[in-house]
Amino acid sequence: MTGFAWNIMDLKERAFSPSEYADKKELRRFMREKRSLQDPRAMQLKNQRIAERFISIPEFADVSSIALYASLSDESQTYAIASYCLQMGKSIAFPCIEEKDIVFRQVKDREKELRLQGSFGIREPDKDLCPIVPIEEIDLFVIPGVVFDIFGSRIGFGGGYYDRALAQKRSDALSVALAFEFQVVHAIQSEPHDQLVDMIVTDATVYAPRQSIHLCNSEKDTQTFAKRLFMKGLREQEIIALHADLGVGKTVFVQGLADALGANDDVISPTFMYSREYQSNPPLTHMDAYRLDNLADVSDPFWTELLDHRGILAIEWAERLGSRLPKSAIHCFGEIIDDQTRQWTLFTAINEHNQLNEI
Repeated sequence: MTGFAWNIMDLKERAFSPSEYADKKELRRFMREKRSLQDPRAMQLKNQRIAERFISIPEFADVSSIALYASLSDESQTYAIASYCLQMGKSIAFPCIEEKDIVFRQVKDREKELRLQGSFGIREPDKDLCPIVPIEEIDLFVIPGVVFDIFGSRIGFGGGYYDRALAQKRSDALSVALAFEFQVVHAIQSEPHDQLVDMIVTDATVYAPRQSIHLCNSEKDTQTFAKRLFMKGLREQEIIALHADLGVGKTVFVQGLADALGANDDVISPTFMYSREYQSNPPLTHMDAYRLDNLADVSDPFWTELLDHRGILAIEWAERLGSRLPKSAIHCFGEIIDDQTRQWTLFTAINEHNQLNEI
């Protein structure tokens, strides 16, 4: 019996109810206002961190042709990145709006060639000096946006220009967004034509959503899957969000994790007491959020205290917590394939968790 792959949008809706998604227009307005109100000195430091993270991703070293955007004053800045790319001998291109679509043109001298005020008041390459670069020749696209989520979804300025452009790129070409950390939320509404980005580089971290499928033919296999996650690099302060119906094996998963951590006590479901803590190295806290939806109106300090933990925290029925989970949470989605077989789909949002998908 073989498993099946979940669409990334389906995983999003399983982890975060669409009822939590903010209205797209309102979210765009809110984020643009928040971005414009940043302290200039703080924004300068954030931009420096974003640029340093971007040029440090391994994929940057491997590409020769990069498409950048001409940043507005309150956006994550690209001009320092452009200068560094030219110093490294990489070819760079900037977009123009031509006949309602994006055309990328090569820029060799930013000061001389990127000086015209184009569409929407954004600088564009001089068409007389800058030749067109076919989309299929670009290795990496640096993407602007107003809002992003941990699954790689994006809300732009509303014209759909980048969605149409990215739909034409090579399958091996990367799309990397630059954003301030507050621009990344848990989940936003997506449409079928929306193009996901491969990475989001912020001043706090690098988001690189990944998923992997793991078939377990017995309870022992499910426990082994959990053990391998720990062996592959689970660390202190990690949160594992378990999404699965009754009978899939959420508690069996936690039993395997407890065994890997060296817990001496037997692991049982904490349904009637919210959570149990096991003495292990690092400590393991096992939470059941099934009844926590009745506490939706409780103040934020309550949730902060509840999710503040030592060691590793595993949460059954984690979808009940929704966006109260940290954006870095590791999500495991369980399904019954047949009487014996269970499928676990592992989803990780941040780059430093990617190795967990390699077990």
